[in-house]
Amino acid sequence: MSTQNATAAAPTPRADFLSRLNVPRARSHNHRPVDDIARELRIGPVERFLLWLSKTDVYVLALSSHHTRLTLVSLGMMVMFTSLLAFCSGLYALLDALVARDSTGRWPIAILLASLYAFGILIIDREIVGSASMKSMPVRLIFALGIATAVSWPVKVKFFEGRVEMETRAMIEERNRDKQARINELKRTGEPERQDRRQQIQSRIAAFDKDIALLQAQIGKEAGIVRCDVRCQALRTQQQEVLVRRKAAEDELAVLSSPAALPANVQQEIAALEATINGQIEKCYDFLCKWEAMGRIKADPKLDYEVLSWFVFGFFMLLELVPMALKWSLGKTEYHYYIEARSNLNNQKIIAVNNVFMELMQHGPRAVLEVLPLQDAVLVQVADQ
Repeated sequence: MSTQNATAAAPTPRADFLSRLNVPRARSHNHRPVDDIARELRIGPVERFLLWLSKTDVYVLALSSHHTRLTLVSLGMMVMFTSLLAFCSGLYALLDALVARDSTGRWPIAILLASLYAFGILIIDREIVGSASMKSMPVRLIFALGIATAVSWPVKVKFFEGRVEMETRAMIEERNRDKQARINELKRTGEPERQDRRQQIQSRIAAFDKDIALLQAQIGKEAGIVRCDVRCQALRTQQQEVLVRRKAAEDELAVLSSPAALPANVQQEIAALEATINGQIEKCYDFLCKWEAMGRIKADPKLDYEVLSWFVFGFFMLLELVPMALKWSLGKTEYHYYIEARSNLNNQKIIAVNNVFMELMQHGPRAVLEVLPLQDAVLVQVADQ
C-alpha cells in the first residue's frame, strides 16, 4: 500500500516539465543594460553610432575580439558614407531638376526629400551589413543598379551643363522660329532711312576727327615756340568743343542702332515676343527639358557622350556596392558565428518546446493551459467547457 502511494506521489515527466515552467530562473547576460556594457568596453558616442549603423549587438560584441570590433565599426562607416553620398546626389538632383527654382521653400523641400532618400539608403545598407547571411546580396545588386542610374543622371547633366544650356536655348529657338522671324522683320522697320542717317553721322564724325587732328597739330606747334599762351589756350578750347560734338554724334549713332530708334508700337511688339522666348528659356529647367537636351547631345557624333556616361554610371555603381562588397570580402567573424549559432539554438529550443507542449496537450490540455502565459482567458474558458 505504501509502495502504491509512493508511486502515485512521484511526479511524472510531464508534470515535472510543467512545474519547471513556473520556477523563476536567473536572467541571462543579455538582460544587462546596454549602457553598462558600453561603459565597460569604453565605447564612445561616435563609435556607438557607427556600431548601430552596422547593426551590432553590443552583448555579443563583449564576447568578440578587438579586431572584430574594428571590422564592425568599418562597416558602419561604409553605411554612413553611402548615405551621405545619397544625400548629396539627391539634394543636387532635387535642386537642379525637380524643385522649381522660383519656389519659396526650394531649399527646405529639397533638404527634406534628400534626407528621406538618404535615410532609406541607410536602412537598407544597415540591414545588409547587419545580416548574418548573404541571401540579400542579389536584391542589393538590383537595387544598386536603380540607384546608380538615378544618381548618375544629374551628375552627367552637371558635366554637360554648358552644352545642355546651349541645346536648351537651341530647342527653344527652333520652336519659336516664327516669333524670331517676326522680331527680325520688325527690327528692319525704317532701316533705309536709318542707314542714310548713320552714313551722315559717320561722315560728321570723320570730319570731327580731321578737325581734332588739325587742332592738335596747331597746339603742338604753338607750344613748341613758346609756352601755351592765349592763342594756344583758345585752340585747346576749340578742340574740346569739337570733342563734345563728336561724342554727341557717337551717341546719336548708338541710338540709331538701338531699338529706341523704332516706333513705340514696334518696340512694344518686339519686347513682348522676346519676353515670351526668354520666359520659355527660363522655365526650361525641369527633368523632361534636360532629358530632351541630353538626347540631342547623345545624338551628336562629335561628342564622346557614351564614354563619359558609362564612366559616371560605373563609378556610382561601385560606390553603391561598397557595403555589399566589403561584407562579402570580409566574410564571417566570430561575432557572426555567435549570432548565427545563437539564432539556430533559439530556433531549436522553440521547436523542442513546441513539440513537448503538443505532446502534453494530447494527454492533459487543462494542465498545459494553466502554465502558459496567456494574454486572454478565452482558451481557459473553452478548456473548462
